[in-house]
Amino acid sequence: MLQDNEADGNRGFLFGEELMAKDAGVGTFAQSTTVTIEKSRADVERLLEKFGTTAFAYFRSELKEQVAFAYRKMAVRLDIPVPSPSDDTIRLTPAGHDRAPAEIEKRWRAEHRRRWRCLFLVVKAKLVGIADGIETFEEAFLAHMVIGGHTLGERIVPQLERARETGVLELPAMLSTPTQGS
Repeated sequence: MLQDNEADGNRGFLFGEELMAKDAGVGTFAQSTTVTIEKSRADVERLLEKFGTTAFAYFRSELKEQVAFAYRKMAVRLDIPVPSPSDDTIRLTPAGHDRAPAEIEKRWRAEHRRRWRCLFLVVKAKLVGIADGIETFEEAFLAHMVIGGHTLGERIVPQLERARETGVLELPAMLSTPTQGS
């Protein structure tokens, strides 16, 4: 599904999951979670351990947090953008008024917890899909595999955006997959 997004003042198009998320309102998963970041991080690590990963690491900075792991000699990194207290969704009321500093802090912490719970859901869903044969590990985590210090997504997504802008990205061609021997 493809929808022109110019009317919203955004450049380009909404594709697949972006459009569905916007229409379905799924950006509110775990909105009222009280699960701590530490528990969510431990839950992610436990899931990955059960799956058979051989290493696990966690990194935190002011702008993002990362979970990295190794599986079958492949390095994988998942980035979690840290919400900013200056984000309008945190700083402003629905009517557009500034919130009190204590309310901003409360909403920032809640959004931070929510993002970690979302990461747990994403990892769990990927592992279930792998276990049920819907996709392979490589298909599920391709964009997050690390080669030369960067994820494949960091390398490929800008190229996809350029192809989309120049009209080189042909959606009908993407829908057909060549069969072996064709």
